[in-house]
Amino acid sequence: MKQIEDYVKDGWHLQLTVAPSRKGVSYHAWAYEHKEDKAAALVGEGETMESMLRDLQECEKELYPHLVNDGDHIQSNRTKKLPTVFRMGSRPEGMRTK
Repeated sequence: MKQIEDYVKDGWHLQLTVAPSRKGVSYHAWAYEHKEDKAAALVGEGETMESMLRDLQECEKELYPHLVNDGDHIQSNRTKKLPTVFRMGSRPEGMRTK
């Protein structure tokens, strides 16, 4: 399974959020501004770091199978829902506008 540092090495900028939830802790990752202009963003969520990474990897396989390094290149049939913060077009804190 890809780790956070693998996404950075692949050219993504990442914002990670760990927040309390009703079940304990929730993990959220948002990858954005990939070095390839057509790759807009990825999102991963989960109740553990592993489940969040798995979700992030599934999102990458769905949206950008040509960027996946594992040779697996399987695209799932379900549509990944991006979080409201992304659909609204807001940027992570501290990010400059171009």
